[in-house]
Amino acid sequence: MVAGSLVLTGCNDSKKSSGEKTNPDSGPPSGVSTAAASNTPSAGSSADATAPTSAANGGGSGSGGSAAKPGTTLKIGEAATIDFQSGSTKGTVTMTVTSIDAGSPADLSSLKMTGSGSISGLTPYYIKYTITNAGTTDLSYTSATNMHGLMPDGGMAQPLILFGADFPKCTDKTAPTAFTKGKSFDTCVIALAPSSSKVAGAEWTEEPYDQPGKSVSWGVAPR
Repeated sequence: MVAGSLVLTGCNDSKKSSGEKTNPDSGPPSGVSTAAASNTPSAGSSADATAPTSAANGGGSGSGGSAAKPGTTLKIGEAATIDFQSGSTKGTVTMTVTSIDAGSPADLSSLKMTGSGSISGLTPYYIKYTITNAGTTDLSYTSATNMHGLMPDGGMAQPLILFGADFPKCTDKTAPTAFTKGKSFDTCVIALAPSSSKVAGAEWTEEPYDQPGKSVSWGVAPR
């Protein structure tokens, strides 16, 4: 099933700081939401987001060494080498999902819905991850937002896109200037789950990991 991403704005919109510039080739203009694939989670499913899972690297990655094979699943806290692309910019990074933190429905009370759907009864989960430039390409101002939450059964959690909102609990950042080999930055995306379940894992779905069953995931293998 395909469902549109929820898009929320803050009651008092604020511009991002100068360190969070948008790569002009990284996607649609600010304020435009794109459709996201979403599988309906099984109510009452449960899984441990840090349960042991398989991890494997291999294959070519261009300038940064061996990249994770499509379909690799790792533990939360483990790093994967990723063939990375943001718009027309390509490079190699290491990516680590460091935590998936449950918030409270009250966290969203200051936000105003501008997309279709409802957030009533849904709990936000904050997927935090670290990206390190592992290649020779300067990836300044690139965007790394193709991280999505996974439900315990491996279905994709409902994503939440924030536009113009100051939301300190989960700040979606772009790469800083002079983002060269060895430099790192932390970023965050939000996924939603009903009270009967939870967001138990995360997956990276940018090319070449954008086909079903071919993402790189943490905590839960996607179905």
